[in-house]
Amino acid sequence: DVFKGIIACLLGYFLLGNDGLMSAGIGAIIGHNWPLYFKFKGGKGVLTSFAVVIMIDWKVSLILLAVFIITVAISRYISLGSLLSAVAFPVAAFIHNGNDKLYVTIALILAILVVIRHRTNIKRIFNGSESKFGKKKAA
Repeated sequence: DVFKGIIACLLGYFLLGNDGLMSAGIGAIIGHNWPLYFKFKGGKGVLTSFAVVIMIDWKVSLILLAVFIITVAISRYISLGSLLSAVAFPVAAFIHNGNDKLYVTIALILAILVVIRHRTNIKRIFNGSESKFGKKKAA
């Protein structure tokens, strides 16, 4: 999943520069989340999205990684760490480089995609049935 995002971004960058990098990254995430060859049933796109963020702005990716690690350490919910990192991305993008409207827009789109793909996890967190990291499932 990580390499999918990195390779797409590199191809986009070599073909069209920074705009191509971001566009190809979005394409890789959409393709991962809704693949044609699996009847549009794919993953949640978190690792692919993170790879795209690394390629766009590695400094912001470190902030998002810290948000993820701290959230999981406190809550033990991987999905909550993913969600909070995704929501933090547009904020961090705006603070770090608010003048780049395309970058901030891409950050917002990525955040929305992650939230959409985590709808069932959000419901499980609220009703207390979401799996926690490091906790064995009941047999």
